[in-house]
Amino acid sequence: MSVAVLDGRMADREEIGEKICAARKAMKKTQKQIAGQAGIHKSTLSLIENGHFTRSLDIQ
Repeated sequence: MSVAVLDGRMADREEIGEKICAARKAMKKTQKQIAGQAGIHKSTLSLIENGHFTRSLDIQ
């Protein structure tokens, strides 16, 4: 299982996805808008938000 540090503790993909989705909605942005800004496809963002993305991303 893939994990990351969130709020000083280990978080799983689902929790990270929920945080990303909540932040996007708070900004009143669509997945398409955020995906475009991030340089990824909308379907990739959907996978991330739903906790199903298992590959890695190159972050610049």
